[in-house]
Amino acid sequence: MPASPTEPDALTAGQLRDLLARFPHDHIVVMAADADGCGPYFPAAAVVEGMYLLDDEARGTAYPTPEALARDEDARRRFGDLPENAVRAVVLYPTD
Repeated sequence: MPASPTEPDALTAGQLRDLLARFPHDHIVVMAADADGCGPYFPAAAVVEGMYLLDDEARGTAYPTPEALARDEDARRRFGDLPENAVRAVVLYPTD
């Protein structure tokens, strides 16, 4: 189903393919939950490199990369130190 004209930030399949090609092939891909953590589906709008830690059998937490934390004082305050066993990931964020 194509993105509606009311969602200009929605990624197309071609855009997503091109963005994913920029990342190392060993990065896992994770999708951020919508604002409620469940519910309706939202189009993907952003693809960023981050870190990921599986918290339980079904959900985890995305963090900024160490490089992003080094540049961003607000992120350091919000996230603190990265968990030791977090892995590099490609994180897809929704338009919501």
